[in-house]
Amino acid sequence: MLGAHLADNTYMTTYVDPASITFITALDPVRAEYVHETADFVLHEVENTKYPVQWVIVEDGPHSSWRPIADDIWSKLDAVWDCQGAHAGVAAARTRGLAHATGDLVFAMDGDDVVSPGMTDMIIDAFKANPDAVAVAGVNSGIIGKPTPVQSIHVIKEGMERRFEVDELPRSWISPFPFHPGLVVYRKDVLLRLNGWPALAGGDDRALVFAANAFGPVITTKIPVLSHRMWKNQIMSHDFYVTNRPVYQRLSWLFSDARLRHSTGEGLAGEPPSLPL
Repeated sequence: MLGAHLADNTYMTTYVDPASITFITALDPVRAEYVHETADFVLHEVENTKYPVQWVIVEDGPHSSWRPIADDIWSKLDAVWDCQGAHAGVAAARTRGLAHATGDLVFAMDGDDVVSPGMTDMIIDAFKANPDAVAVAGVNSGIIGKPTPVQSIHVIKEGMERRFEVDELPRSWISPFPFHPGLVVYRKDVLLRLNGWPALAGGDDRALVFAANAFGPVITTKIPVLSHRMWKNQIMSHDFYVTNRPVYQRLSWLFSDARLRHSTGEGLAGEPPSLPL
């Protein structure tokens, strides 16, 4: 049952404890060659959790070898394959997949991502510990090469645990964003109420978590939820960011300070991060 704003502007929410999860993959032809690895990790999760796990795959574009890929995946696990076939975009494909979802929770991942072993149990435990939460966010890591289900390839980020109360995320928006908006597991009821993912040309995930936050708290955690494949341009961007981290940190501080001064008249406490000489 979804919550509702009351007359005094408080918020009341009652949810059943989640007991199952659905992974939704909008499969782009460019990433089709890696979906076998995704299937291996989903299967590993199915075999190592006490909760039902469903995988819904929606084609986001035609591909000459979809059928062999689908047959191979079906031979490993019971997946739903939706032959959408047209380039309608990732938001539309995920929303289409939502219609097939049977899980209490829903998590979207790309066709070259691999779900982190054990994430289902940890995420469901997080929801049970926060029964009014509408979404729980985790962390990720990058993959270069072929992963295996038993690898420990995550770098757990410190200071990730936080609770964003109703409507707090849009009000406290900062740069950089306080967590990765693509690493969020949602209650299916909330996604259905929101009619799925908004098509905003790159801002889908952030807009969705903003909208969901209107229905209840969003919890950020250090739970590893997936690993994503690092493409060449992503590796280059990551290396550039690491090299120039002090510059980015200083610019982020100055930008956030300017936003606060514009909205409240007061800036951030303290001094901006200094640059190395």
